[in-house]
Amino acid sequence: MAPREQMVRTAKQWIQAHNERSADGHSFVASLTSTDFVARTFSSSLQAPSKNREEYLAFQARSLTLFDTYRATETDMIVDEAQNKVVYYLNAEGTGLVGEYKNEYIHKLTLMEDGSLIRGFDAFMDSQPLVAWMKKT
Repeated sequence: MAPREQMVRTAKQWIQAHNERSADGHSFVASLTSTDFVARTFSSSLQAPSKNREEYLAFQARSLTLFDTYRATETDMIVDEAQNKVVYYLNAEGTGLVGEYKNEYIHKLTLMEDGSLIRGFDAFMDSQPLVAWMKKT
């Protein structure tokens, strides 16, 4: 069981890494994932396949090109030390070639035993704003 402080630190670093829309941020994301990392995107209406570590990093690299600015702000965080999981709520705003982007997310991180690496990432989002924005790209 990881200490709560380490779990919170890793979760906040994960958010920060995604807010850094640069090669440094991409490297930061990579440094926080385990070799057996799996990312899943919900709602199921998006029909997004699960991504392993390499696929997720490639997806993040592509997403860098879609946004000029992007900032996700954590509004609440829940830590489950017994299961090495962190759930947090985000409000996100950004701009890109196709205009403004706003969305809300709930993310669940499943951490390694020591809490320093992320093994699982589940992203729940309001699919309507995402789909509408992506149709413009």
